[in-house]
Amino acid sequence: MSSVVHSQSGAVAEPASKLAFRKSLQLVLDKIAASRKFDEMLNAASAEFLTVFGADRFTFYAVGDDKVSIISRLKTGFHTLKDLKLPIGEHSIAGYVALSKRLVNIKGAYDDEELRGHNPKLRFLREVDRRTGYRSKQMLAAPIILPQVNELVGVAQLINTKNDQPFGPIAEEGFNEICKALAARFLGATKGGSDFGTGPVAAKSKYDYLVTGGTIPAEKFAQAQQSARSQGKDLEEILVADLGVPLNEIGRALGGYFGVPYMPFKADRVKPLDLIKNLPREYVVASHWLPIDETPEGVIVMALDPERIKASRVAAMCLASQKSRTGSRRNASLFRPSMRSTAVN
Repeated sequence: MSSVVHSQSGAVAEPASKLAFRKSLQLVLDKIAASRKFDEMLNAASAEFLTVFGADRFTFYAVGDDKVSIISRLKTGFHTLKDLKLPIGEHSIAGYVALSKRLVNIKGAYDDEELRGHNPKLRFLREVDRRTGYRSKQMLAAPIILPQVNELVGVAQLINTKNDQPFGPIAEEGFNEICKALAARFLGATKGGSDFGTGPVAAKSKYDYLVTGGTIPAEKFAQAQQSARSQGKDLEEILVADLGVPLNEIGRALGGYFGVPYMPFKADRVKPLDLIKNLPREYVVASHWLPIDETPEGVIVMALDPERIKASRVAAMCLASQKSRTGSRRNASLFRPSMRSTAVN
């Protein structure tokens, strides 16, 4: 992953750079959605956050048990420091983000006038820099909020850009997406616990992450379920056609539920003829799985229900080594016609 945001404040990145950033961001979002344990995911993803956003350091703060403070649980580059406990308030930038529940982009942490522009009482906690010898300059911090209850669970913070330029608007947008994904994973992990606070809540259905992630309100989701039952339609069809839920959001929800990355439809995807030549088209349509790539790590399989593939004797016989990906039903229906031009019988 090599894409880095190098955009100045208020500037618009070149289309090619923006596209590369979005691709890199999407890979990280998919990994967050597919993770099982929040703490393990955050440790693994922190380095990728720095790469994608072109930042020097990353810190994650969790809300303390007292609900009036935040405590650092992950600090890249601060190996000699104990956990930092900050009051929720204007005494620090991260504390202010927790208080205001909104993203804050700082061009110069030592610029008191800039800080007062955000809040008259806001100040930068310089003690950390004095103790470490590090010089904080640019900061991008955002709250991690459980959307349906508006509950703060943490703050994520990027410190200093590699090119010494302010974090731009594209970085702000992307970091907000990261924090929304972290909130969904914090609430919706399906297995294991978290060392960072409130334990995760298991998802009840494949699409629950649309609610926990803030894509649609709980009442709208309940209405969609009722409409699907009364009309005899698939729930995904109602979510997409009636509520306008984007397919990539459907995919992220499925990926989070099954614990595998989401694979979107690609019209120009190269078909692995050696893998599919012996699979009858009728079987593929009925079983809802299809090998789409072979990598050094194994065969990648697109499936509507990855759990069924793991238990499938046919899949085990056909594919000695397999890595599952999930796709939406609509993407699967788009993929099927393209199979007619392959060697599938």
